[in-house]
Amino acid sequence: MKSLVTGVAAAAVMGGAAMGVTSIASPAIASADDCVDTGTLQNVLNTLIAPGVPFSSPGKSSLVEGGVGMVKGRLADGALRNAYADGTLPTTITVAPPTCSGNSATSVVSAAGKSMPITFVNEGTWKVSSGSAATVLAAFS
Repeated sequence: MKSLVTGVAAAAVMGGAAMGVTSIASPAIASADDCVDTGTLQNVLNTLIAPGVPFSSPGKSSLVEGGVGMVKGRLADGALRNAYADGTLPTTITVAPPTCSGNSATSVVSAAGKSMPITFVNEGTWKVSSGSAATVLAAFS
């Protein structure tokens, strides 16, 4: 049942983003040095999974492309609370140098014994793409 609830929360955060997921197979047009440093991306992820700050707050919602609505935010908050209660979080997150394409960057992120590609978008500040936000939450379920 817990996996089902966490999966629903992750799907809710994704909010249909499967239609808008940036392909990680697209060729890079810039090196990591020309795009964004790993520390910036790591800070985005660390803040995104930080305890005690709800997704409905401007600080956390603004870390996800397109923001996070109230219902999706509550589901995401529940998924994070469960991950902290189960001991999956806190954990160390490692961000590999990104591959950049236009205003997006994809990096392999390792956390909780899993590695996954995460896409970030630059909308004036770097954010997790809406599709990758669900991937981040699902990694800790």
